[in-house]
Amino acid sequence: MKQHSLFSYYTCFYVVFFSTTICIAQNTFTFDHLVKYKESFFKDSIGVDGQGVLVEKNRFKYYLTNSENNSYSAMFHEANNNLNMAWFTFYKANHLLIQFEINMDSLMISETIQIKCETNRIEGDLVSDIPNKNYEYAVLTDTLISKKAFKRYVWRAKNLKKAKRKKWGTRLFLVDKANAFHKAIFDPWRFPEKDKIIMVPNGFHSFMYGIDPAGSIKHKESLEKIYAVTKKLVIEKCN
Repeated sequence: MKQHSLFSYYTCFYVVFFSTTICIAQNTFTFDHLVKYKESFFKDSIGVDGQGVLVEKNRFKYYLTNSENNSYSAMFHEANNNLNMAWFTFYKANHLLIQFEINMDSLMISETIQIKCETNRIEGDLVSDIPNKNYEYAVLTDTLISKKAFKRYVWRAKNLKKAKRKKWGTRLFLVDKANAFHKAIFDPWRFPEKDKIIMVPNGFHSFMYGIDPAGSIKHKESLEKIYAVTKKLVIEKCN
């Protein structure tokens, strides 16, 4: 997919509210791609090969990534009931490091996002026994869609009977081979072993289907655009 130039100028945006402090050894994270997805949530569906019906909600979702280092990433989308604000989440391997709200326009045009110790944020460890003990990756055979080759892999429960009882879903990823220049986007929910990022096919996923135990699509991500950017997140070291 062709990359697009997004920014004609840059500003430095500061988020300053009130919160507790944290200690982080590495405080600067660089990003070279911004990836835009259309995210859909369905009330009902007719299977993976069909078209979802009764759409409940659509929104745009963005990932900030580093093509050479997928041990961290950031994701954001518009905040609930406020299109001017974005809900920003920064992930570092096996941890949800930080979440906060930020002005959407400032986020899109800023080269540097600086998070001070006073920033109002949610922090937490995202290591969970559910994905670590019960989920696994499986790489499937490649497929052709409209004469285009896609790699496929799933993030699924190891025990299908338990998954149905617990109502655990499956995620199916389709990756365009043309996007293999970039490592897979890091998402801590999709890595089942602590302190280890499982190798999956390189590239941005073109489609992701969230499938319930009955085989119905409940959630879908569709790739819209890939932007080449120069951005960094600076997290202030705190005592």
